[in-house]
Amino acid sequence: MTFFWVFFNGILMGIANVIPGLSGGTLLLLTGIYPRFIKVFSSLHPTHLKAYHWRENGFFILVIGLGALISIFAMSKVMSWLLDQHPVPVYLLLMGLIIGSIDIIVKKIRFSSRSSRYAVIAGIAVIICLVIFSSLGDQPAFSSQNIHPILLITAGVVAAATMVLPGVSGSMILLLLGLYKPIVDSVSNLNIMNICYIALGALVGILAASRLIKWLLERYTSTTYAFLFGLIVASLIDLFPFSAVGNFWIFIIGIIAFIFGIILGKGLKRLEKKYSKENY
Repeated sequence: MTFFWVFFNGILMGIANVIPGLSGGTLLLLTGIYPRFIKVFSSLHPTHLKAYHWRENGFFILVIGLGALISIFAMSKVMSWLLDQHPVPVYLLLMGLIIGSIDIIVKKIRFSSRSSRYAVIAGIAVIICLVIFSSLGDQPAFSSQNIHPILLITAGVVAAATMVLPGVSGSMILLLLGLYKPIVDSVSNLNIMNICYIALGALVGILAASRLIKWLLERYTSTTYAFLFGLIVASLIDLFPFSAVGNFWIFIIGIIAFIFGIILGKGLKRLEKKYSKENY
């Protein structure tokens, strides 16, 4: 893997994790780097640290993590402003980006298989259930000042695990659990103790989720990709800004952004083909 491609994917992952309703794993899957990402983290085991390929895998973790951190800190305010002021073009651009490159996943699925078709339906059902639950009543409220460390570790596990799982928004899950605000407040206020608990949970979450997904991809490749495909398809529906339908000019601007997103998605496919041939 070249430095540029890994770093670029880290930037994409960081931006995705800033945007509500979007998963960093989705963009990694669409750029073709997802299997490598899963392999690197799933092979890291506390009892086999000496045997771990630190030179190759450590470089990957460092570069993709650096890209993610830079994009989160550099783009969080920009993306927050764009989502507040121009949500329709942003979300339609993202939808176009995903649709323009989604056949990278489609090619890995055997739709003639009954299990793959059921897996697509199951993925769609998961997102629908999450959206329904998120709209029901008030969520539990926690404060960053009095939240228990176990809940912070849990929040870190959930955030990291959902980051690895394409189509599932970590922010949505954390909102359902009432843990989104404590995490944001802890980071923005530089509450070091809380950040340490969250980081511990994130490490556990990313290692556990990557091991599970690697195991599924090795044994049930088509079915696993079909389930991930279902998650992404349903998340597109959740991303769609239905409020734009009633405003003609905003909708037109959104359509232009959507078309531009598809072009960007096609461009990502070209990059994925180039770098996958050179480095896999």
